[in-house]
Amino acid sequence: MTTSPLLPRLFRSRSLILGSGLVVLLVLVAIVGPWFVAHDPNHSDFATGQGTFGLPGGPNRHHWLGTDTLYRDLLARLLYGARISLFIALLATTLAVTVGTLVGLSAGFFHGSRLRFVDTWLMRTVDAGLAFPYLLLVMAVGAAVDRSDTTTIIMVLGLTGWLGTSRLVRAKTISVRQLDYVVAARALGQNPIIIAIRHILPNIAGPILVTASASVASMILAESVLSYLSVGIQPPTATWGRMLREGQTFFTAAPRLVAAPGVAILLAVLAFNLMGEGFRDTLDPRTR
Repeated sequence: MTTSPLLPRLFRSRSLILGSGLVVLLVLVAIVGPWFVAHDPNHSDFATGQGTFGLPGGPNRHHWLGTDTLYRDLLARLLYGARISLFIALLATTLAVTVGTLVGLSAGFFHGSRLRFVDTWLMRTVDAGLAFPYLLLVMAVGAAVDRSDTTTIIMVLGLTGWLGTSRLVRAKTISVRQLDYVVAARALGQNPIIIAIRHILPNIAGPILVTASASVASMILAESVLSYLSVGIQPPTATWGRMLREGQTFFTAAPRLVAAPGVAILLAVLAFNLMGEGFRDTLDPRTR
C-alpha cells in the first residue's frame, strides 16, 4: 500500500502548519479556557476590580488581565468571547459554503445547456449581491433584522457570505464538466445529481476548502464589526467586537481594554488566513 503524495505536501507547507497550529490553539483555548477562570464574565467585582480614581483595575493576583469598564474580569470575558466568536464564525461559514456550493454547482452544471437560464438567473442574483461591499451588506442586513441572538447573527452572516463561493464553484464546475469522464457520464445518461456529487464535487473540493478557511476569517471580522456597531450579540454577553466598543472610552488610560480583544481578533483572522493559504499552495497544481 503506497502513501498518497498529498500528506508530504501538507507537512511541507509552513503556512498550513503555522495556521493550523494557531487554529487548534484558539479552539482549545475557547473550549477549555473558561473552565480555568474562576470569575463570572458578567459579574462586576467592586472589591478587587477597581483601580485608582474609579478606573478599571489593572492586572493583579485576582484579575490577571485586570478588569473592564464595569469591573468585570477581562480574561474571563476574552475567553468566553472566543467561544461566541468562533462558534458563530464556524457555523456561518458552514452555511455560506453550503449555499454557495449548491448555487455554484447548479449554475456551472447547467451552463451552456438547454437549461442555461438557471445559470443566467443565479449569476445575475450573485452579481447584484456582489455589487455591495460585504461588510456594508452585512451591516445593512444586521440592522434591518430586529433580533440579535446567536441564531440570527449566524443566519445573517451565512446568507450574505455565500456569493463569492458560488462564483468560484461555478467557474471550477464549468472547467471540470468539460473533462472526458464527465462528458462520458453525461453521454451514458447518468443522473445529473449523481454526476455532480460523484464526479464534479470531489474534483473541486480543494478550492472549496481554501475559500472556507478564508471565509472563517471574514466571518470573525464581520461578527466583530456587528458587535462593535451594537447590531450584533447584545450585552452583557461577551464578544470581541463588543469588548472593543466598551474599551475605547478608556483607551488612553487603559489601552489593554482595546489591545486584548484587538490582538485576539488579529490572531484569529491571521490563523485562518494562513491555513487557507497553506491549503491553496498545497492543493493548487499550479503552485506545486
